Formats: sequence, structure tokens, C-alpha cells
Amino acid sequence: MSIELIRIDDRLIHGQVATTWLKDYQIEQVIIADDETSTNEMKKTMATVAAPTGVRVHVFDVEKFIQVTKRNPIKRRTLLLFTNPEAVKKVLDSGIDVPEVFVGGMRSTPERRRISKAVNISEAEEAIFKELDQRGVSLIVQTVPRDEKNELLKLL
Repeated sequence: MSIELIRIDDRLIHGQVATTWLKDYQIEQVIIADDETSTNEMKKTMATVAAPTGVRVHVFDVEKFIQVTKRNPIKRRTLLLFTNPEAVKKVLDSGIDVPEVFVGGMRSTPERRRISKAVNISEAEEAIFKELDQRGVSLIVQTVPRDEKNELLKLL
């Protein structure tokens, strides 16, 4: 597979993603694997419009992404984008390799606590991150490629 980067960012495609991550990793397509976004036409349109010219955007619910990927290997330089760690776990549980995840934006909610400038997590999400770590997934908090990399578990 040609997944160059796996990222959790609940803002999906926005300025930092479009101007730094996509450029620095020479991304040709973005695949958003998110159940909510896949059923929300406005979110899908916003993600497509936010991508730079020439970068294709595909939106799937997590299960459909798993099915499609198992039948059709990814050949383009791809950013795989999630909004939450639960989706990453589902993909890993399906047998798809997830070696490294960059965590960039998880906004504040009443049940989440702040662990970095842009990352807030709930107890349930913390448990999933710990499980991902135990399964060998490298979890890195980094807002943009030029920022310092921080191991997520060290921020807990």
C-alpha cells in the first residue's frame, strides 16, 4: 500500500493539512475514513473543496474503507485521515497494518481533558490509545511537520 501518512484530526482537511502535511509528504489523495463524515454531504463537500488542486479526496465510512482497501490496494501517495482513535482501532482489528499515527486535532468536549495544545482525549479514547500502543502502533502528537514530535502516551 502507498499510505504515506495516517492522521487523526477531527477538523479533517484544513489549512495546516493542506499547506504542510500534503505538500511535505507529496500526497496525491486523501482518504477520509469516518462514519459521520461519510453521511454528511456538507462535510464531504467541505473536505473536497479544502484539498489543493490535484489532490483527490475520497470519503468512506470505516467499514466501507476496510472492504474497499482489501479488494483494491492503494497505489497513490495517500493520507489516511480519521477523526478519532476508535476508527483507527477498527482498521487495525480488520488486519490492515497501522504502523504509525500522527494525532493532530481532537477538539475539547466536556468529557475530554487536554493533553496538548490541540489534543483533548476522553477516558475511553485514552484506553484505545493505550491498546494501540500495546499492539505496536507508534502514536505521535504533532500539529504540523515542523513541530516537535511528542509521544502521545508520555503526555497522558
